[in-house]
Amino acid sequence: MAQNTDLNVSPYYDDYDETKNFHRILFRPSNAIQARELTQLQSILQNQVERFGNHIFDEGSLVMGGTVTVNTLYEAVKVNASNPNGSGTATAETYRVASHDKYFEGQTSGVVGKVINSVAATTGGDPLTLYVTYVKANADSSTTTYTKFLDNEELQEVTLAADGSYSDASNNNEFKTILPSEVSGHDSSTSTGSAATVRGGVFYTRGFFVRCDEQTILLDKYSNTPTYRIGLQVTETAISSTDDTSLLDNASGSSNENAPGANRLKIELTLVAKATSGTQDIDNFIELSRVEAGTITKQTAVSAYNTLERTLARRTFDESGDYVVRPFNIELREHFNNRLNGGVFLSSNTVNPGDSSKFVSILSSGKAYVKGFEVDKASENFIEIDKSRTKQDAGAQAVPFEIGNYYTVTNAFGQPEFGTGDTSDIRPFGAAILRDKANAANIGTVR
Repeated sequence: MAQNTDLNVSPYYDDYDETKNFHRILFRPSNAIQARELTQLQSILQNQVERFGNHIFDEGSLVMGGTVTVNTLYEAVKVNASNPNGSGTATAETYRVASHDKYFEGQTSGVVGKVINSVAATTGGDPLTLYVTYVKANADSSTTTYTKFLDNEELQEVTLAADGSYSDASNNNEFKTILPSEVSGHDSSTSTGSAATVRGGVFYTRGFFVRCDEQTILLDKYSNTPTYRIGLQVTETAISSTDDTSLLDNASGSSNENAPGANRLKIELTLVAKATSGTQDIDNFIELSRVEAGTITKQTAVSAYNTLERTLARRTFDESGDYVVRPFNIELREHFNNRLNGGVFLSSNTVNPGDSSKFVSILSSGKAYVKGFEVDKASENFIEIDKSRTKQDAGAQAVPFEIGNYYTVTNAFGQPEFGTGDTSDIRPFGAAILRDKANAANIGTVR
């Protein structure tokens, strides 16, 4: 996919046409150089790079670096808008960003946290929020151990010494956690949010190898079960010296110093999160990861090759066929968890309350090669199955059936495979194990 920006407009006039098969621009003495010739000079070379790149890489492929991580333990601390220290700056927002990468200690709890990010307060909504990594817990005289900041306590900046101790940083710009009863919609000053980070790297897009800076974005401010498509938004912009003064002529001491010159085509990659439904500008979006209810279901960690990968896949399939590296195991469990049957969902689950009329089939993570292509499933999937609740008369048919001794069980966990097998195995094919609940011991094998 070539660049979207049309340069065949004033003042660039780049009317390069690859069907004419022009591969070099041959300048001649006594003929003025045209602006379009200088622009087409780059277009010819870029066209060659793009053709080679398209042969090797898929559009949006990771070339180097650029891996994405999802943090569902992004500790949030909600603080008041005002500074509790009367000797410092009155408004906490003025030094919010400056607090990043600094340590703060709770004056009541003794807990120390390092601020890694923050979000400004919203009008009539959420308070100013700090995101921290807790680095030290403390205990009070009653031996109560605190691992997080407390409600309505002051947070004082401290410095970390070489011996691992913390001391007062003598900074009057402090924070104070909220008192939940005074802030509508918040029942605690601390909660767990979620965020995504992309490491610095290079991606192949629009025929260019584009650098991406390390970036972190919030997914959910106060929830650790996000559901999003996470990736890079591709933006093309023509930049002039008005937008960026570094483009002014830097020929110091000459008559054209600071004179405006050529513009630049900028391609920028910005980390964003989009809803899992809909296309949402798919032509300008490179999906790197997908998270559903806090679980990563898709992850791009290696380069996506184009013709090269298809060639390797064809050879792999010819010599090895389809095969499994890590098996995809299936486990059948009760949907409703009564705390004895190993079920999946409690009745108190607000999103998906347990239902005794259903099973849950759990397909594990795994890895296989299909037609030579790698299929790497990073996480397990839950598939709900309705239990049989109806019957049908098959007519008068003779069905041979043998029954011997039997037990009536009170709780069943899972479901055995039906059939016959060798009883010498602890859990033979088609068999189930009987356990004595009182003594927590196996008492037999049934088929």
